[in-house]
Amino acid sequence: MRQSNTIISLSVAFFASALAACGAHVESGSSEDVSTGALEQGNGNPDCVTGLLQRSSCADPSDIKVEAYDLCSQEGLTLTQLQYEPVCDGSTVELAQYECCAPALPPSPGPGCFLGSMGDAQTCQGMDSFKLSAHDACMQAGFQLANLDIVDVWSCAGGEISRVEYECCPAPPPPVVCLAGTLGDGQTCMSLDNIKVLAYEACNQAGFVLFDVHVADVGSCNPNEGLLVEYKCTAESNTCP
Repeated sequence: MRQSNTIISLSVAFFASALAACGAHVESGSSEDVSTGALEQGNGNPDCVTGLLQRSSCADPSDIKVEAYDLCSQEGLTLTQLQYEPVCDGSTVELAQYECCAPALPPSPGPGCFLGSMGDAQTCQGMDSFKLSAHDACMQAGFQLANLDIVDVWSCAGGEISRVEYECCPAPPPPVVCLAGTLGDGQTCMSLDNIKVLAYEACNQAGFVLFDVHVADVGSCNPNEGLLVEYKCTAESNTCP
C-alpha cells in the first residue's frame, strides 16, 4: 500500500543528550499505511517521551506493538507503555499511544557476583529457554543463577521475550548438619552427668541439639567419669555419622 501523507504533528522535547536525536517525526517502514507523531516529553518523567501511531485501517495490535518498539529503538529508548484506542472491533485497532523511556541502569551485582545478558532483542523465545541458558552459563563459570530479569517483551507475542539480564553468584556452602567437640583436659576426672550438661549447653548455643556423648579417655577415673569426652551436635531431625 502507499505511504500515508498524513503526519500527526506533536512538539518535541527530549531529556539531555540521550534524546537529542529526536528532532523530527519518524515514519514506520510497515507495508501498511501508517502515520506517526513526533515524540514529545512524557508526563512527569524527563527520561521518557510519548508518541502516537495511527493506521489508515484497522490492524492487528501485535503489528502496531512491533512498530512502536522499532520507533523507540531508533531513538535508543525502550518501549515501556502501549495503549490502544478502541476504535475498531474487539481484535483490531487503528490508533495507539506509546511511551519510550531511557533504559534503566543495570543493577550492581552482589558481592562476588557478576551480570550477563542473553538475546538479541529480535528473536523471541520462551522464558524457560532463557532461564535454562542462563543457568548453564552460571554453572560453566562455577556459579549459580541468582536472578533473571526480562529486558524486552514488547517485540514478541504469545508470552515470549527476546532479551534478558541475569546475575550469577557463588553457590552458598552446604548447610552444616553436624558439629563435634571435646570436653576435659585429659588430666582431671569429670562426672559424665556434668559433662552431658556441658555438652548440651554447647550444642544449644550453636543452635543445634545434642546427638551423642562418649568417653574418649577413661584414664584412672572412677566409673561414670572420664578425663576426655567427645560429643556431637546435630541440626533438628538430622543424624551424625
